[in-house]
Amino acid sequence: MLHVRNAFLKRRYRKARIFQTISMASVLFCIAVLVVFLASIAKSAIMPLRSVEALYSKNIEVFIQQKLTNKNINLYFPKSIKYQIKGEQNVWTPVKYEFKKYFLTGKILNPEIESDYKLLKNYLLEHHIVKTRFNTNFFTHGNSIYPEIAGIKSATVGSFFVLIIFVILTIPIGILVGIYISEFLPQGKKKAMLQINIQNLASIPSIIYGIIVLNIFINGLNFTRSSALVGGIALSLLILPMIIMITYNAASMVPQGYKDSSLALGLSDVQTVFITTLPLAIPRIITGVLLAIARAAGETAPLIIVGMAFFSSSVPSSIVNSATTTLPLQIFLWTSDPQEAFIEHASAAILVFIIFLTTINFCVHCIRNRLNRV
Repeated sequence: MLHVRNAFLKRRYRKARIFQTISMASVLFCIAVLVVFLASIAKSAIMPLRSVEALYSKNIEVFIQQKLTNKNINLYFPKSIKYQIKGEQNVWTPVKYEFKKYFLTGKILNPEIESDYKLLKNYLLEHHIVKTRFNTNFFTHGNSIYPEIAGIKSATVGSFFVLIIFVILTIPIGILVGIYISEFLPQGKKKAMLQINIQNLASIPSIIYGIIVLNIFINGLNFTRSSALVGGIALSLLILPMIIMITYNAASMVPQGYKDSSLALGLSDVQTVFITTLPLAIPRIITGVLLAIARAAGETAPLIIVGMAFFSSSVPSSIVNSATTTLPLQIFLWTSDPQEAFIEHASAAILVFIIFLTTINFCVHCIRNRLNRV
């Protein structure tokens, strides 16, 4: 009997060790995938986040004309040089001695041009007129046809405007509707049917909401196409069912004994909701709301339908009337551009967006822990 019991325990412990090994291997695999993903993004994002510049002067022009085979200065300096120096001399301007980054294939078929690049690179280094700095233009400039001066400012401001509209339209309505369904709507077929319909709305493909906004608000009510207002409305319709269900579930998880105690002390139903139910449910509600904001910030499909996927070089001046694009849409446009430099710009923008999402998740963690302590 003891032998059988020991054999049973050995089998159970062996299965437990196998399960732990598989679990640990799965965790390590997920971490490895995450590290490889972040490393590949960071590697591609290095080029746009640093600027290699030369002190542009007449001496460089003379060197190019006298020493190099190809006299076309645009091969060595970006085509945007006319915007960088504006006809002035002795101005630091981007230089393309790391020329492979500015071609689609990454190869130079003409060996004479490659030799010219090497000569120019050596000249710049020997005369100490080249420097590498952090590319602040990436954050202070809008989009451009020239990658060396293209940035994410207009798309970032556009995303901020769209999220403002989204928060104003979605958060108050979603929380109030969720509280009403949980606390005031009596149990029955109507409540069950309403819950099912809200869940169905949350599962509808996001592009459908873009079509709804296009037909009702743009074509029907003549709202300005591509504006932050219609983008915020589209995101609000998409995320509103999620906010409602988050609030409903959070309020439903508050123990019924707390609610009954409030009612027994003479509080009304409304007072019970705002004094007892909502304070206990608020940590879960805030967590869900912040995660919903993070999801809304990354949505693209409904915004494409309402015309926000376009080339934007200027910051929108109005939430209602100005054409606006968002950071995910600018990433989408950059990845479809044939120039390799814009692919790297997309990686840098993705890195910025990942930092934004990480910040939101960190805030969720801190707020939840603080409210749970209270």
